[in-house]
Amino acid sequence: MKWMSFFLLFSAANSFAGVSIISDLDDTIKITNAGNTLMASYNGILKTKVFTAMPTFLAESRSYTDELTILSTSPFLIRPMVLRNFSEHDIDVDDVILKTKLLKNSHSFKVGKIREVLSRSNDDFILLGDDVNADVEVFDTIIKQFPKRILVAYVHVVKGKKLPASVTPYFTAADLAMRENLAGRMGPEGVMRVAEQVLEEPKMDRIFPGFAQCPRDPQGWNWVAASSWKPVSDQMVAKINKYCGQRATQK
Repeated sequence: MKWMSFFLLFSAANSFAGVSIISDLDDTIKITNAGNTLMASYNGILKTKVFTAMPTFLAESRSYTDELTILSTSPFLIRPMVLRNFSEHDIDVDDVILKTKLLKNSHSFKVGKIREVLSRSNDDFILLGDDVNADVEVFDTIIKQFPKRILVAYVHVVKGKKLPASVTPYFTAADLAMRENLAGRMGPEGVMRVAEQVLEEPKMDRIFPGFAQCPRDPQGWNWVAASSWKPVSDQMVAKINKYCGQRATQK
């Protein structure tokens, strides 16, 4: 009876789903300019810049996630450079999936690989991507196929494309962290560590590179207005508006 009770308890404990993350790399974590083939190749091979506080966000998410899988359409030949990038920024990654068949459609490649990751795990998933290439359509497809397995699909606003209601936009690692806190996952201390890096960043092109849209619409922050994070978001919005206004006058 004791063994039976232990077995039932063990089975019940393992029936609860954990949380894991599947994240794109280029223009989600790393500053790449994936929409420009020449620049993407140059940055993918020779540069290691990442968006401000994204490594910290990923580190803080480790307190409540089981695994971080990187899924990228970058060619497998640059895997050493990809791994070097993660090592340089202390990003703890469990698996890196890169494209081995260069001519394969990016949408079908990513949908297929996400299905594979979901099939070998009992976890629920957070998806991270951007609006430069196929991530939005990929996430929308996966959410329709696995509505109970995807907790949220975050899309980094780079090009400012119109997004479907199935995905959640974000502009910086800080508002991404705030959204995770409001979802009941990331603790407030972790959010502040991320937010402070964004607020203290002197090089704004590490947050909004020249190829990225510079947001100036305050409605994009309405979701945080009724939360305890409004004072922090107000500081962020002020900093972003100042920079974006200056950038606009320089064009």
